[in-house]
Amino acid sequence: MDANKSRIIPPMLPSHDAILSNVNTWVETMVIGLELCPFAPKVLASGELKLKICDSSDLEAVLAALIEEAETVLNAGGDTTTLLILPAGYSDFDDYLDLLAMAEELLVLQKLDSAMQLASFHPQYVFEGSDESDPANYSNRSPYPILHLLQEVSVTRGIDHYPDIEKLATRNIATLENIGLEAIVALSKRYQG
Repeated sequence: MDANKSRIIPPMLPSHDAILSNVNTWVETMVIGLELCPFAPKVLASGELKLKICDSSDLEAVLAALIEEAETVLNAGGDTTTLLILPAGYSDFDDYLDLLAMAEELLVLQKLDSAMQLASFHPQYVFEGSDESDPANYSNRSPYPILHLLQEVSVTRGIDHYPDIEKLATRNIATLENIGLEAIVALSKRYQG
């Protein structure tokens, strides 16, 4: 058998422009448009939301990009935050969850856990104990696997100034359930690559 014929060719990735466009549309349509994150409009308007693409599917390369971006966010100060977009790998949700656990562990090892938080987003996000078709899952569904790097000081400041922060998740679930799965799926087509 010819070795070239047996080689698996990975699928082509969308261009960086297409990836950034899809993520921006997701932020505007779902995160801000449905008011899932009350802090997002200010961060977007101020230019403190950064989008960074890591094209690698290699675990070490992704974790190195995470630490590099964490240091960039901390050095920038203010309310700077980064969406680390992973279009080249981790499309399997369980693989993504393994990556997330390793990323959180690495922040501890690098002594960055008191300064940084990670939020997680994935195209197939399913909350533990939830059904895959539950509309509430769309609060964390994104066009690509994403690790969201947040400064702890910004999170604390936001929580201190947001009334009833503990009710935010419940409000988001109610919002998504009221919209309904069919309408949410239609919205999600706007940002799917």
